Amino acid sequence: PNYYATQGTNLLILYGIGNCDTCNKARRWLNDESHDYGFHDLRNDGLDIETLEQWTARISWQKFFNTRSLTWRKIPEIDRTNITRNKAITLMIENPTLVKRPVLESNKFIEVGFSPNHYAKILRKCNHMKNRRRLKTCCKIRLTMHNID
Repeated sequence: PNYYATQGTNLLILYGIGNCDTCNKARRWLNDESHDYGFHDLRNDGLDIETLEQWTARISWQKFFNTRSLTWRKIPEIDRTNITRNKAITLMIENPTLVKRPVLESNKFIEVGFSPNHYAKILRKCNHMKNRRRLKTCCKIRLTMHNID
């Protein structure tokens, strides 16, 4: 689904985990800089194949796939060998904490990880408008959009 068509071209969605320090730093920075964004908690809200397909069509799946996590180490060795794009997508759907985070997405870019200077640069470059209202969560937007399709 094209979430940006109905929500506007400047919609930012931050994907992460509520108790992740780096995700919380990114959220704090976006709030402090008054950027309008929605937060999608990967652990609580999950992740669908359409989102991962869209991401991996835009940038390499390896950028999203976290092989340094505790979750990765808990996966049986047989499942960790010969990782392909499709296998990685399946594992990320089954274990959303395998997604490197945070992921900041708009219709103009996808950014994996957090750096205040880099966020400032890419948001300035794409002319993301600062906020007039704050989105509390984007999972409601996603559920609504899935029901339309």
